[in-house]
Amino acid sequence: MQIKRQNLIPLVLVSCLGITALAGATPTMAADGDSTKSTAAVKRDLKSAATAYDEKDYATALMLWFPLADAGNADAQYRLGKMYLQQTEQRKDPAEAASWITKAAQQDHAEAQLLLSEMHQQGNGVEKSDPLAASWLLKSSRLKNRTAQFRLAELYYQGIGVQ
Repeated sequence: MQIKRQNLIPLVLVSCLGITALAGATPTMAADGDSTKSTAAVKRDLKSAATAYDEKDYATALMLWFPLADAGNADAQYRLGKMYLQQTEQRKDPAEAASWITKAAQQDHAEAQLLLSEMHQQGNGVEKSDPLAASWLLKSSRLKNRTAQFRLAELYYQGIGVQ
């Protein structure tokens, strides 16, 4: 069997770079920066972390979400922040939650923008600010988040945080 040169180059690159993704998967940087993680692997880790969280296995959820969040994955940042915000049995840290949720919101994660708005309305982990809350609701609304659209309409109706 003869291997064609055009087929060998991608194989050599894959083995030299430590890329785990082949055949159409989009690689993303892993938290350690030395290797890449395929989109399928990221989705699998996100799903496994969510399952662990639902089963109250917070250590596993944290172990799976943190490297993804640290690498810039907006969904992992949102979920990690939400975990820090909602913890009852473990460490609850609204300021840490706000940090992660803000990172996700800045990447146009509509749910993170909605949650950050709620945090600003309540002053939970961030400064209490109706104008900032309205601003994040507007951003989330533009991403077609219906809850944000409804809450923004309420703020306009009540004249809270808007002009």
